[in-house]
Amino acid sequence: MSGERATHARPPRLLKVACLLTLTSLALICWAILHPVPLAVIAAMSIGQGIGAIGAALFAWVVLRDLRSSLRSGLAKRAAPTDAEGEADQGAGAGSETPK
Repeated sequence: MSGERATHARPPRLLKVACLLTLTSLALICWAILHPVPLAVIAAMSIGQGIGAIGAALFAWVVLRDLRSSLRSGLAKRAAPTDAEGEADQGAGAGSETPK
């Protein structure tokens, strides 16, 4: 445990950008609801939706990338046998041979 680094100590920069874009989109939409003039509604429907979609796509990218790296590290840990498992496999293989 002392040799392992914590890989998820801070959120990645891309995640922060995704949150900022999504909050900006939410602010535009709230502006259109609180001050329903044509300019605010058009801005919320076009600019706000575009910014929100980009933020959601970035968030999905970060989540999928994290899932993929977690799955890869989990598969790598399963594929590499420990010393105790290797010795147990060798012992079982030697006893299962039939004499001639």
